Amino acid sequence: MSNPTAAYTSGNQIDFRTAYCKVYDCPVKEFEPRVLRQTLFWHARLLRSLVRPVRPESFYAEYLLIKQAGDKILISDVQLDVDFYQHKYVNGFTMRESFKARVSGRRLVGLARRVINQAKKSA
Repeated sequence: MSNPTAAYTSGNQIDFRTAYCKVYDCPVKEFEPRVLRQTLFWHARLLRSLVRPVRPESFYAEYLLIKQAGDKILISDVQLDVDFYQHKYVNGFTMRESFKARVSGRRLVGLARRVINQAKKSA
């Protein structure tokens, strides 16, 4: 199969990853890093750039959330991923909860909604 995302499109349904890469005209391998940059709180972006050389795994939960959300076709499923992430990885973790060194769930869901709707309209 020449297009690795072809398995995720069917009729009028398109997954978040495919929609994002279509709307932003980027390769699939750039999906997670780009979405992470767009959805992190601004100070978390700064913190990430400082911490990444020393502890590259420090934003693993955020990458995992974005990777899982990328497979979703329904916005409600993206919201479920965000809810799970907030329950498992944010609540009780001071850096993520109090200092918001994390992905904004609202931004992620909004981005998914926007690009999926835009990709559907242009299809």
